Amino acid sequence: MRRLALFAGLALLVSGCATLMPERPRAAPAGIDVTGRWVGTWYSHGIEGIPREEDAFAEFEQLGAGGRGRLTLDGALAVDSVPVAVRAAGLIGSRVLLDVAGSNLMLTHELGPRHLKAQFKVNGERMVGHVVDADPPVRIVLEKEKPAPPKPLAAPPRPSAQAAAAPPPPPPTAEPPGPPPPAVTLKLPDAEATPAPEGKPEAATRPSPQEFTEAPDLKIVHFDFDKATLRPEDMALLDQNADWLKGNEVLVLIEGHADERGTNEYNLALGERRAKAVREHLVTKGVAGDRISTVSYGEERPACTEKNEACWKQNRRSRSLIKPK
Repeated sequence: MRRLALFAGLALLVSGCATLMPERPRAAPAGIDVTGRWVGTWYSHGIEGIPREEDAFAEFEQLGAGGRGRLTLDGALAVDSVPVAVRAAGLIGSRVLLDVAGSNLMLTHELGPRHLKAQFKVNGERMVGHVVDADPPVRIVLEKEKPAPPKPLAAPPRPSAQAAAAPPPPPPTAEPPGPPPPAVTLKLPDAEATPAPEGKPEAATRPSPQEFTEAPDLKIVHFDFDKATLRPEDMALLDQNADWLKGNEVLVLIEGHADERGTNEYNLALGERRAKAVREHLVTKGVAGDRISTVSYGEERPACTEKNEACWKQNRRSRSLIKPK
């Protein structure tokens, strides 16, 4: 009897302890599905505190409350508040891991959160977020890209009333067999008489920049700070350059330059975009694209070495050189 009472007391004690123990928190289930491609814009401030607004892309594959994907912030090379790993990835994008809880999305770099950590709030086909601990802040707005609707199939043409009323054509009658065709003997050429295949022409090599010289008739165009967009007054100068080039059969080398502000890598990329903008304008004006090459020197070849805006303005330029064909 005493043993039964002892066992009953132990059972009550265990059940009481289990009641007092706090329940282990459970992870909130994923309430959204972010699988797909997202496009949008990121906002921040670059060198000299200049506002930046550039393209952003993301591709996600969600599996339950997790998943993986890729995040790309275009044009972030000179924005120090963007994590180094994201800037170095460029248009290739950074591989990220997903953590979804409710309508919240957390992105961390595949190599760890110290490389990238970003939080988003997802509302249907739109998400708004920011890079954690970025100074100045980096804000990202993305919208889900909708797949292109399938093209409707063209309906087969309906037969006209006359065609429908016309009787079907009679079956063709078999023609009597004619005489067999004469045999043809093919004469193969002698092996010695067969000419040997000629060698392939060597691929054309791109001319060296040292082979090009200045042309007084070709005007230099300039750009605004941190821009590769042609201004109206510079388009007018390029129109004159295009007219001159269409009347002179020469090869053209377009140089892209930048001022000293920003990293070397960023200025090289900026100079390349400026040179390509000039090339595209000349092509639209009728200059053959295979005559035009581009090269970027970034900040390496300044036209002026003083540290003021008047000097930097001269260095933000594109120059066209020529070489006889």
